Amino acid sequence: MAEQAGLRLQRVSQAVENFLDAATNACAVLEDFSFAVPFVKWLRYQAIPLVEDYEVQIEECDDKASESIKLLQELKDEAASLADLLVFLDHVDDELDRQIGDDATKAVKAEIAQFIVARLRLVGETGRQLCELLGERIEPE
Repeated sequence: MAEQAGLRLQRVSQAVENFLDAATNACAVLEDFSFAVPFVKWLRYQAIPLVEDYEVQIEECDDKASESIKLLQELKDEAASLADLLVFLDHVDDELDRQIGDDATKAVKAEIAQFIVARLRLVGETGRQLCELLGERIEPE
């Protein structure tokens, strides 16, 4: 059981890193793009800090199985917050439509949306993978 909890925590740690890398990269690409401001702010002030907190908790976790299981349970409870945040990504098109307004043609709006959605896709995928991993059943010793 101890080995299983340790391996599980390592998988969660890797998923946290993947999410943070994707989110940081998306911010770097989108930060100077005015239509992406709401998404960059969302990443910088909500999503990234939440997952960075997971990272800190994992780094501070003792190698004992009981501590790993306890932390995994706490992170499972917190995963709902991340899942709620990820819902924001389901509304990229609506937010972009508000940002761009009627000043652009449909073709231009589509190009802008495609550019931004492409940068956010990996963020959503890695975030959902992290949520799924955290949502797995945790077996007590």
